[in-house]
Amino acid sequence: QYLAFRIQGVNYTQVGMPFGINIAPYTFAKTIQPTVERVREKCETQIQNYADDIILFNNNKAQIQEEIMTIITIFEEMGWIINRNKSKLEPNRQITFLGWSWNTETMTLQTTKLMRKQVMAALIKQAQLIQQQQYQTVRSVARLIGQIQYIRVQYTRGGLHITSMNREMSKRAKIAGWDSPIKLSRRALIEVEWWIAQIKNNKPKNIEMHKTQAVITTDAQFCICVSHFSLTLSTVGCIVFANVYGAILIPNGIPTCVQLTPYIRKARYC
Repeated sequence: QYLAFRIQGVNYTQVGMPFGINIAPYTFAKTIQPTVERVREKCETQIQNYADDIILFNNNKAQIQEEIMTIITIFEEMGWIINRNKSKLEPNRQITFLGWSWNTETMTLQTTKLMRKQVMAALIKQAQLIQQQQYQTVRSVARLIGQIQYIRVQYTRGGLHITSMNREMSKRAKIAGWDSPIKLSRRALIEVEWWIAQIKNNKPKNIEMHKTQAVITTDAQFCICVSHFSLTLSTVGCIVFANVYGAILIPNGIPTCVQLTPYIRKARYC
């Protein structure tokens, strides 16, 4: 939808997939998946993507340097155009991806400066609204909670400090809908101030994964008032992520050879 329009009896359609429409993420992900699968078959370097953001990582710096050009060639053969100016083709242990800064040398994770600035501005605005006891829409509160949910990985027990906001938002949305007015309580203000302090502190999250020694599971069987518990111990492996080199690829839209949507035969391209 919204890929074509008609003016003065002449039909026009876009030659590429524009962002900002609801079908763009799904179409982009579906179109790029065959290329990603082909890269995984041809190269040992691991590849992950989210929409038009692609990250490559490998423990061997020399190998990832050699395979970067091979991966770019595979994308170009499939009709994609890689934006080399936006891409970061030099392998590095400090990677910025999807609003997160990864340091695989020190094994730490933190949000980018831009992400922190955006969330901080939203939190300060929310604190002012609560202090002044002003109304806002339930949808705006949900938007703030979504931003907090995205960054809470960095902050220990961060999920415990959105319970009041979440409870008040959910209750109001269930009664009156997402566009109804809501006035958050002082308890929610305490949570907002906690998040402001945490973001100002900006302590990086240690992402080093230690090997789990044992896992305890219970199997309770009830008989009147007597409970029997059986304990099972099992060793669990871990994922090695230390000292990984990463690179970022940014494609320029969907290949023109891909048919996006059928349209009128006489459509002109603008």
